[in-house]
Amino acid sequence: MDQKFISKFLKGSISTSTGTIVTVLFHFLSITVMTRQLTPESLGQYFLILATAMLLKVLCSAGLDLTMVKYLSDQKSGNEKMISSIFISRMIIILTVGLITFIFDGILTPLLGEGYQSFLLFIPFIFAGHSIREFFLYLLQGVQHFKHYALLQIISAIFKFGLILILFNQLSVTMLLYVEIAMLVFSIGLLAFWVPFKQFGISLMSFNQQDIKEALQFGLPLYYTSVIRIGYSKSSVFLINYFLNPINIAIFEVALKIPDGFSRLFKSFMTVFFPSASTLFAEGKSKEAVRLMNKSISFFSIGCTTLCVGAFLFRDEIVSLVFSAQYAAASLPFAFLLTAVYFRLIGNILGYALVSAGFPSTSSKVNTLSLIVYLIFSLLLIPRIGVMGAVYAIILMNSSAIIAYFFYLKREQLTPNITHFLFPTLIGILPIGLNELWGSQFLTFRIGFFILYLGLLALFLPEFQDTYKFVKTILRQATAKKVKTAT
Repeated sequence: MDQKFISKFLKGSISTSTGTIVTVLFHFLSITVMTRQLTPESLGQYFLILATAMLLKVLCSAGLDLTMVKYLSDQKSGNEKMISSIFISRMIIILTVGLITFIFDGILTPLLGEGYQSFLLFIPFIFAGHSIREFFLYLLQGVQHFKHYALLQIISAIFKFGLILILFNQLSVTMLLYVEIAMLVFSIGLLAFWVPFKQFGISLMSFNQQDIKEALQFGLPLYYTSVIRIGYSKSSVFLINYFLNPINIAIFEVALKIPDGFSRLFKSFMTVFFPSASTLFAEGKSKEAVRLMNKSISFFSIGCTTLCVGAFLFRDEIVSLVFSAQYAAASLPFAFLLTAVYFRLIGNILGYALVSAGFPSTSSKVNTLSLIVYLIFSLLLIPRIGVMGAVYAIILMNSSAIIAYFFYLKREQLTPNITHFLFPTLIGILPIGLNELWGSQFLTFRIGFFILYLGLLALFLPEFQDTYKFVKTILRQATAKKVKTAT
């Protein structure tokens, strides 16, 4: 890979990652305030309403968002008309579904249960707001305006946290839903100024049914993949609601918040990785694209394993510090869910590499397999062992995805170096096992086990030094950027 490409990739990663880090920080602060003001049952109800809106958002995307990013990344003449047709189609779908769920709100009752009648009217507004916001963000991603992408995330998170603080004494499920809608309206208003609509020449006259058919041919496999992903990412909430109660939803969602924060940080990396890999494959640079994939696997395997080891060793302290003592039951699920997110991140790198190479249908096959694995083990384990049943099902699902993606990539002669994933993972198991056997009650032992893990990484993994140099490069790029801005 040439220096110009690497520099552009790093700058994009820094911009989006900075925005996500700040966003996640304020998101944690918001959740911290919520856990101290709301009961677990109320918090569980709030999470279930948001999960329902997110489910509708993905079901109505039709796979057109990522298709649009693909066309924008190709930068071919004539793609402007395609983008215009996709934009108009998405707006029509969002408004239509929003109106239907607003007028016929009772259709959501079977999904949620009878205790959520007073919250149903919020769902269409939250669904429409998140759908429009995400579509505009994909537009920014496609034209690689990563600074505005990051800035929007930061401002939205600060705005939401500010509202929660102002309304602290009045916080309830209803008030939090109003806060969510206010944040979405504010975000969309900013994006309306930042998205370069004139560049796409969007107008009703430019709508073309043939363009939509072509977009759907590429987008439907991606849509199917997105539906499956939302199926297993949000179905845990619905299954826990069905088999258990809102309190267990709160325990699961609180345990998921820190792992989800790191997942969002990874998504900011994918915001740069996907168009960058697509560009390399489009230019016939398959070897460089595979190298980018392997470098990414190595970097995230070492980083995520380190986070997982820290989570298992210090899980009780982390949950009590970030949330509150009444959510102590979330500590073990938190550590395992962070491991599940780690596995999902590696699977996503492999999956996005396949999509970038022009094999979008493969992801839908792998995700179908993953969903089947998840549903089988969820239905078996959740009624028997509660929240941990959902956690174990997610880990098994993500593990099956990694295995399947590896074989598909190997078949297409894009073989990933899977040892970059396996070696850090196996090294991380040792201190976790030692801690569970001998040191879980002693802080000094746990600190010692963590130091042991870092020493083993440095001793047995040459990639550890490469990762260290990569981090130094990112920090140097970020520092240079700040100095340039200051001058």
